[in-house]
Amino acid sequence: MKIILCKVSLTSLLFFSYFFLYAQKKTTEYYQKKVDSLKIALQNAKAQKKPLARYYMLLTDCYLDLFKIDSSFYYATEGIEIAKKEKDDAAECRIWGLMASITYFTGDFENGIAWAKKSLEIAQQAGLDSMLVTRLNIVGLFYIETGRNREALQYYEKALQVFENLPESKKSDYVKGDMYRIYANYAEAHENLGEYEKAIPLHEKSYEEAKKLQAYRAMAIARNHLAECHQMLKNYTLPPKYLQEAIELSKQAQDLDMLNQSVLGMSGFYTKQKNFSEAEKYLAQSRKIITEDSSRVSIKSKRNHYQQALALSKEKGDFQQATRYVEKLREIDKIIYQQRSSYALDIANVEYKTLEKEQKAIQAENEKKKAQNFLLVTLIVGLTAITALSIGLFIEARNKLQKERELQIVKSEKEKEMRLKELKAQEVERERIAKDLHDGLGVTLSVIRQNIERATQAYAKEFLMQANELVLEASQDVRRISHNLMPPTLKKFGLVSALSSFCQNIQNPPVIFSAIGFEKRLNENAEMLIFRIAQEAINNAIKYAQATEIFVQIYEDEGTLILQIEDNGKGFDVNEVKNGLGMSSMRSRADLLGAELSIESEKNKGTVVLLTWKMPE
Repeated sequence: MKIILCKVSLTSLLFFSYFFLYAQKKTTEYYQKKVDSLKIALQNAKAQKKPLARYYMLLTDCYLDLFKIDSSFYYATEGIEIAKKEKDDAAECRIWGLMASITYFTGDFENGIAWAKKSLEIAQQAGLDSMLVTRLNIVGLFYIETGRNREALQYYEKALQVFENLPESKKSDYVKGDMYRIYANYAEAHENLGEYEKAIPLHEKSYEEAKKLQAYRAMAIARNHLAECHQMLKNYTLPPKYLQEAIELSKQAQDLDMLNQSVLGMSGFYTKQKNFSEAEKYLAQSRKIITEDSSRVSIKSKRNHYQQALALSKEKGDFQQATRYVEKLREIDKIIYQQRSSYALDIANVEYKTLEKEQKAIQAENEKKKAQNFLLVTLIVGLTAITALSIGLFIEARNKLQKERELQIVKSEKEKEMRLKELKAQEVERERIAKDLHDGLGVTLSVIRQNIERATQAYAKEFLMQANELVLEASQDVRRISHNLMPPTLKKFGLVSALSSFCQNIQNPPVIFSAIGFEKRLNENAEMLIFRIAQEAINNAIKYAQATEIFVQIYEDEGTLILQIEDNGKGFDVNEVKNGLGMSSMRSRADLLGAELSIESEKNKGTVVLLTWKMPE
């Protein structure tokens, strides 16, 4: 856990440094006066039809210094369009960079990267060599802010190369003044990657460049980070010296946020050294800074104070106090979130107004063109409509005819398939009846004939008695076959009675039948189809499944008839026998009925046949 300096992002500090370039002592009143002067100059330039892009660029920058994000965004978006019309590449390049800076306040860093790259792209295409250095710096800043430090390094390396290759005539004071920021950001990218040895000489270079400009705040930032880098390398002699220098430099800069940061850095250093009295002393100085002149201290600076206070409480083991600081940090984070949300809302409002303005302009232009070309547009639209309608009607007719043909083919194929299945089912039924007659009634009659022939012998009475029993058995076989072909119970008493009778006549295996709350009669065709489906399912369970128990259940649920046949047999793979004759026969009857049939089975887990039919009212 880093508690050395209570570090905030160097990128964040350099953003503020970027916004307040050469303006450490300037007040809000100064910027407001500057805005007023620029607006008057802008109106005069409009009246005299002079180029306007530079005025929009300066207003964008001033409003950003005033933290009026909505106004800054408005002038930026307007300025970009004007710069394009005026072909002022330098102004457009700078405005895109300011647009990127605005996203720092809203947290929309992905757009920030895109807009910073747009600024860089314009500088490259327009040959603005002196602006390339600062554009590369801005892109690198956003990569640091989004944690992509390795990518940021590439931009800073490129920035230094570009600066070295620039002729002295193009090394303007503005570009030279940006070098301490580039070194500082380059150092932070290494620092974030844990490359402290590489970061130290770059922070030293940043300090030297800032010193040339007497940029005390930037010098203080460099000293703060040098203290942290040395501490991370376990060199504890230099950090207090650097931090004390940072405190003095912050006072010279009259920058309370930087002063607070440097004091907190000292408190963090002594916290880690377990020198709690010194840590408390500097924390008290920080408390004084954020409370005595609260309006001049940023919310982030206040957050840093409570972050260090929390770290110190934890190190001391004062968890009750630490809890209070956690609550305070939550309150501050809520305020920061609300501020960012407010900035984002301001930008959204400006975007909406800009879009609305653009739409009105487009609408006015369209109305003008419409008035000038009404007849031509009407003719073109009319001809297009007629052509489109003709083509549409032709395509619709062709598609309709094609669909009808396809449906006819599908219907014909389905009917052919149904007839084949019916013929196969009839053949199977005939084969089964023939087998029943041959194996049952045929054998019985043959034995009867033999017994009658033998009745002439001495044991006539005994043979006649056997013949009588066989005739009775044959009569039962005929009755069974007849019942299977057309159960009289079905026609006379209905589906439930027929199913009950059919199940009772099967002894091995036992078939358990139940009809829960279902006694109504259905139409004759429906009863026959449902009975045949149940009969086929039960016969399959007896013949193939080797089941020891079969359960048949029929009931009604909100106007839907449900028939379920379940057995505990050996089961089968449904996909392997889905086109079997028995299953096809059941499915064909379900289709004729307009019902849904599902068959679920697994090997060694039995089979469930489920028929659901929405009964007509």
